[in-house]
Amino acid sequence: KPNQKMQPKLFTGGEILSQLQCAGMVTVLDLMQGGFPSRTAFQELYDKYKSALPPVLASLEPRTFAQALFKALGLNEDDFQFGVSKVFFRPGKFAEFDTIMKSDPDTLAKLVGKVMEWLVKQRWKKLAWSTVSCLKFASKIRQRAGAAIIVQKTILMFLARRQHKPRYLGMKQMGQLQGQVDVLNEAVGTLQKNKDKFQKLVDAAAASLRSGLDKIKNEEGVSRDEITKMTKELAAQMNKDLAGIKKEQEKQKLAAEAERLKKLAEEMEKQRLAKEAEEKQRKDAEEEAGRILQMETEAKKAAEEEEKRLEAERIKAEKEASDSKLQKKRDAEAAKEDAERQALEQERRDQELAIRLAKDQANPDAALTDDAKKPV
Repeated sequence: KPNQKMQPKLFTGGEILSQLQCAGMVTVLDLMQGGFPSRTAFQELYDKYKSALPPVLASLEPRTFAQALFKALGLNEDDFQFGVSKVFFRPGKFAEFDTIMKSDPDTLAKLVGKVMEWLVKQRWKKLAWSTVSCLKFASKIRQRAGAAIIVQKTILMFLARRQHKPRYLGMKQMGQLQGQVDVLNEAVGTLQKNKDKFQKLVDAAAASLRSGLDKIKNEEGVSRDEITKMTKELAAQMNKDLAGIKKEQEKQKLAAEAERLKKLAEEMEKQRLAKEAEEKQRKDAEEEAGRILQMETEAKKAAEEEEKRLEAERIKAEKEASDSKLQKKRDAEAAKEDAERQALEQERRDQELAIRLAKDQANPDAALTDDAKKPV
């Protein structure tokens, strides 16, 4: 419905658009806009416009004719799509294409010129791509030739490795035994006695190892079993020699340890005797030092007692002198106080006398006694 008021000739755009969206009309239109509803076969398109084109274009294949025609018309590639046997157009584009093809002869002549130009460019591009393809093909041929050489080298290397693998593995095992020879030499070097005897064994093992290596290097027909047997025999002989050397080492080590312990015991006995003599000398020195210390202590004690006595006498004398001085000071202070007291007393008497004299002068009769006032 066009409106909610149910009135004629009144349209509400928002409500109508909402109804169309709910009905799926907008989605259908989008689908139609994005799709290619118009289609036609290459052969039908070729047959329809063949009569309007010159013989140069009319002799092309239908698919090439359609491609040249669309490029010449300048149609957008988004407006059409090529299939296997048909071409598809967006809505309205086929009608536009048909209108252009049925235009005036001058426009058609220009169209033919554009088609011919596109054909020349396309042929030039094909020629260029053909040249590039030939160069790539020649490069691939050269690469395959190099790859064939690499394959040949790899096969030859594989055959050589399969032929000589037992020999170089045997030489590798022999090289590992050379390290064991070095271990034997180091072990012989640590021996103190019978070194020449065991050095001959080591030299014999080294000579056997060198002869085995020479045999493997020079004899190409030596088998893997022979090399393994030779290696095991040399390893067993070297292990046997190493065990003998280690046994001799242990024997010499025990003898050296016994000799060392004997010397150590003698050295410890010497040290014990020296320590006892030193301890005795130390005790004598300590006793002498104790006696000297006791004498020094007694002398120091007597000196301290004398010093205390002298200090007591000095303190006593100082105390008597101090008491004498204090007594003198007290006597002086007492004499001074007596003098001051007498002076004050005299001053008081003088003051009283002065007051009495002053009163007598003011009232002479009052100064006389009753007996003095009586007439004679």
